[in-house]
Formats: sequence, structure tokens, C-alpha cells
Amino acid sequence: MRKRRKRFVIGGLVLLLPALGLRPVSVPDTTAPATVLSADGSLLFGRDAATGRTSRSALTEAAVVAVEDRRFRVHPGIDPLALARAARDNLYAGRVVSGGSTISMQAARILRGNRPRTFSQKLREMLLAVRLEVWMSKDEILQVWLSRAYFGRGAYGQEAGAQAWFGKTPADLSLPEAAFLAGIPQRPSRGTAELLQRQRTVLAAMVRSGSLTQTEADDAAGLELSFAERRPQALHAAHLTVGLAGRYSGVVRTTIDLALQERVEALARGHLTGRREQHLGNVAALVLENETGRILAYLGSSDYFDGRARGANDGVRMLRQPGSALKPFVYGLAFETGLVGPETELLDEETPFVEAGAAFSAENYDRRYHGSVAARVALASSFNIPALKLADRLGPDAVLGALRRQGFLSLDRDAEHYGIGIALGNGE
Repeated sequence: MRKRRKRFVIGGLVLLLPALGLRPVSVPDTTAPATVLSADGSLLFGRDAATGRTSRSALTEAAVVAVEDRRFRVHPGIDPLALARAARDNLYAGRVVSGGSTISMQAARILRGNRPRTFSQKLREMLLAVRLEVWMSKDEILQVWLSRAYFGRGAYGQEAGAQAWFGKTPADLSLPEAAFLAGIPQRPSRGTAELLQRQRTVLAAMVRSGSLTQTEADDAAGLELSFAERRPQALHAAHLTVGLAGRYSGVVRTTIDLALQERVEALARGHLTGRREQHLGNVAALVLENETGRILAYLGSSDYFDGRARGANDGVRMLRQPGSALKPFVYGLAFETGLVGPETELLDEETPFVEAGAAFSAENYDRRYHGSVAARVALASSFNIPALKLADRLGPDAVLGALRRQGFLSLDRDAEHYGIGIALGNGE
């Protein structure tokens, strides 16, 4: 009688799960990334023949769990301790440095197409992670992650990753190779030297989790790795197409003009070749069609696979200090508030500014001062002193607020951090 009552209660709870929003999860059978085409249908990113296989590596799985989510086997998809630790670290740093994501949450993000990491998206990932936990086993969730995570070199999934880096199947990986592979997805754009440092972090995590002894970890860290020279058959506009391939499935057609893309790539290589003595290490380019805004060519670096030059870093989208590009927004705010007008005379002269209890002065690009000039002339000439004076009169809070309203959301520090120097582009 007791067993019948227990089965009845469990059955009733299962029936209630859809009402609670915990309906079953439909996981696509395919583990392969999308095939990405140019505007005329030419292949930009081809499906890797290795992707989609389901061979497994116990070493890689143990390494991933140890370094990514050591409480994976016991939490319900969300790890309150990890979230609390991430909140503490973010609060201490004054910005987002940790997300507290579990493997289940990362699998949910992959299944949802790696959407922008906003608060609302994070909540959706949490809900999907719980649904995964309700309807799937831990091993099945781990395989969702392992078969779809990005392992660099244009490889999605551990099978393609093992082939791309070592020319092996996951089952054939040695301990140091498995640890190296497990360390890639957190930041696949790292150079090889940084990934080798990350390998040591993975091995240390495996020791803490009980998967290895310290002696085994030390021995693995001391072995030299032999990397495969292997690249996908088709890969153009790599920084753009690799991202699209991981976010979508099926066939994705872009606006890339393949002939123009190849020309831009050739120009970039030539540009670097003639300037090595000037210590120019890389180049990026974006070509847009003005009338439509369509992207015709996208070059994040001269060589996506050049680990020494951090080739996987996307120079098109990388945050950087914008220099004088923000001055028009400062003048725009000054005009909008009536502080000055285009013909208002501003003094371009040596001026000490005081911030955070210290004084500083700025100078113009031509190392000269130009006296009294109209605001429109100061802006057109990109003089620094008048822009700083306007930012000082408007206040850093007002300037930062105006920039954020215009979409500069990467300026995520407080106004005190940037000060009036934000007018000269001191924020990335």
C-alpha cells in the first residue's frame, strides 16, 4: 500500500511540472554548427566532418566538471554558493568578473543560441537549466555541453576539438591533452601559452576534486604537448562566421562578399608584412555598405589561428579607448542643455583640472593652444582643452549618462572612475 501511495505522489508531481513551467526540453539531435554562406552562396564556414560524433573521454569529462562546476553532480541546475561567490566578486571588483554559471546553465545558454548576457537572459538560462535537470540525467546534460561547446580553431564539440588540436578522438587523449582541451571553452581566444597556463589550473582543480593525485597532476603538467596543424576546409571571415556557426543551426546566409573578403585578407597580410619592423602585430577591418549597413567584409585579425599574435581575438569588436570619437557627444549634450551654442567662444589655453584631489593638465595633438575659438571650430579641430572644460561644467555623471543613453553600454564603471577624461576617450 505504501509503495502504491509513493508511486501516486511521484506521478502527481510529474504531472504538475509542466504547470510550473518545467515542461520537457527539446534538445536538437544535431551537434554540428551551422554552415555559413556568403551573399552569393559560397561556403564561408563548412561543417567539420568530425563534429556530430559522440565518442567520449572520461578524462575530459572529469576535467570539465572539476574546473567548470565542481558541485555539478549535487546541485539542481543552479548553484547558490557559486552565485553568491560571483556576486561577492563582482561587488568587490565594481564590475562583472564572474557569472556563477553551472554546467547546466552553460548548456542552457548554448541551447538558446549564446544570446547577449543580460540579466533577463540569465534568468531564462536558469529556468532552462532547472528544466534540463528535471527531465535529463547529469550525464546527458554534460554531453549537451561537451558536444556543443566551442573549443577554438573553428571546432564545436569535444570530438572536433580533439581533432583540431591533437588530431585524435577524445577517447585517445592523454591526461595533459584532456586537461588542455577542458580549459579552452572558458576563453577560446587565448593564445597557446595562456592555454597552457589554464591547463595547470585545470589539473589543480582535478586534484582538489579528487580526480587526480598531486603527483599525477605534476607529471601531466611537465609533459610537452604536440599540437596538430589542422584547419577547417573552409573558413573565411572567421571571427564572424565561427560565432554565427555556434549560435545557429542549419544554413546561415550572410551579406559577406567573398571576393571582397579575400581581397581585404590579402591587403591585411601585405600591410603587416611591410611593417613588422614597426612592431605592428595585427590588423582588423570592417567594410560596410553605407546605404544599407550590410557587412561586406569582416576581418577580426590577420590570422585567426595565430596563437602568438592572439589571432582569435576579434579586433573589430574588441573594446578599446576611442580617443576623440566621444567629443561630439559631449558637445551635443552641451548644445542640448543650452550650456553653449555652436558659436559660443571657448578658450583653448593651458588649464589645470582637479580630480580626486590631484591636478592635471592636458595638451592638444599639435602641442599648441589656440586661444578663443568658436565651439564648432573647437569640435571640428578636436581640441582637447575645450572638450574637457565642457565635460567639467556638465559634470562626469551627466556626460556618462548621455553616452549610455546613446548605447555606449560598455562604459560600465561609475562616473568617478572615468572623470572628465571620458571626453577624451579614457573609457573602453
